[in-house]
Amino acid sequence: MKTFTAYLKKRNSKDKNGIINIRFTENRKNEFFSTKISIPERSWNKNSKEVRSSYLDYESINQKILDKIEEVKVLKEIEVDSTEIPYKEKSFLNYYKGYMDSLLRKQQFGNYKKYNTCYQHILGYNEEKKNDDTLFSDINLDWIEKVDEYIDIKGVGKNTRNNYLKCCQKLYRKAIKGSVPEYKTIDADPFLDYKFTNTKVDIQFLCRTNLQSLVAVDLEKNSKIEEIRNRFLTQIYLCGCRVSDLFTIRYKQIYFDDIFSSINFVQYKSKKKHSVQLSYDLTKHIFYYVNREIYYDMYYNRKYKVTVKDGDKRVRKQGTLPQFEKYSLKIKPYLKGTKNPEYELFTDQIGGILGKLFDEQLDIIREYSIDHPNDFIVPVMSNELFSDVEFGINRRLNKQQYNHMDSKAATYNKDLKHLQQYTGNSNLTIKSHTARHSYANLIISTGGDVYTASKSLGHCDLSTTQAYVEPFNKEVINDVNDNAFRVMRLEKMKSSNR
Repeated sequence: MKTFTAYLKKRNSKDKNGIINIRFTENRKNEFFSTKISIPERSWNKNSKEVRSSYLDYESINQKILDKIEEVKVLKEIEVDSTEIPYKEKSFLNYYKGYMDSLLRKQQFGNYKKYNTCYQHILGYNEEKKNDDTLFSDINLDWIEKVDEYIDIKGVGKNTRNNYLKCCQKLYRKAIKGSVPEYKTIDADPFLDYKFTNTKVDIQFLCRTNLQSLVAVDLEKNSKIEEIRNRFLTQIYLCGCRVSDLFTIRYKQIYFDDIFSSINFVQYKSKKKHSVQLSYDLTKHIFYYVNREIYYDMYYNRKYKVTVKDGDKRVRKQGTLPQFEKYSLKIKPYLKGTKNPEYELFTDQIGGILGKLFDEQLDIIREYSIDHPNDFIVPVMSNELFSDVEFGINRRLNKQQYNHMDSKAATYNKDLKHLQQYTGNSNLTIKSHTARHSYANLIISTGGDVYTASKSLGHCDLSTTQAYVEPFNKEVINDVNDNAFRVMRLEKMKSSNR
């Protein structure tokens, strides 16, 4: 008999509050599912298993309890325990299917997606070969190589094919190690003879010149391409955060301080705490989502005053930020390291203007975050769908939430391809992870070390960062050589003019 019961769980007997859980019972064995809803113990009715009517918002919470019970019921309907599956004689496919069902039961939808893709490839291979099933006795080195060849013909890359075959390897070894008694007699492991050789992945990144081109291009206001660019640049200014963090950081995670404001969050993938300074550039791109009308006014319509040199005199010049940007290009020194007092005076004044905009934006964002603490900063995912989710807490998404997030990430990657034409590099393929690589390159190319890059990216292992920055060393060398050769060209020009 199966029962589904709501109850209030307290960590300690002295606690005044508890978390509402759903207890699933079958054959005297219990399994627990948390709603993540905390209420005072006095507001819980033990007899009716619901929140008392004296508690604020009791109707909404009681409905969420019923919804959670239905969710668990659906989960249990699809559950088929691997030990209860009526296996054919040593059927690898049936064993594989049982494992996928267990992944659904555990709400591990990402793993399920990977294993199911591999499973579908095996079914396709069997259909081509007119095989009814795949037995454990069928799996040998020849079978592994032929399945790899079949998936290769489908246009799947070598590294991805290896990941699929490793799914088969894991389940094959899981079975013969005794998780299912009838497979204990199988002692041969054909995967020991197969070499999982990966191909080297070409790391794609935007160099400083590419980034400058992307930032400088004038795009139509309120257009889709402008929105895509702002998301991508926000990702870079968030220290090259992963797309899973870009989509899930909320306004309540901004910590405002008179000296040092920051965004503090737990990374979705690694569950590691991370903090990113609320820099001028990051604040600007967040403000784009807070108040678009004021944003356009600040950067395109408002007129500011600066002092510039006109011959031997200093005069006051009035203009918008785009006009001043064009003026700065005229007076900017050609050679790196060369000083120009006029340029330095001008950039100092522009810095002062931008500093005042930063303060103004910060105040507006602070007010907005008070009224909308649970809204996502980058408005891609549904706030309502994830209203019960605290990202960073060790809990899994339900299937609808997982699919929603996965779909938004796929759309974002598809949209990013439209930015390529504005980078000045026609060979570049931009994906969400390109922001991460581009930020790492920016750190290294401006004098940062691997340790700094690792801390900024939030990597758990320094070796991961080293793999990131290896391709960037060439660009640093090229920059040094380019600057040196530019000096030689200038010296040659001076000599020819004498």
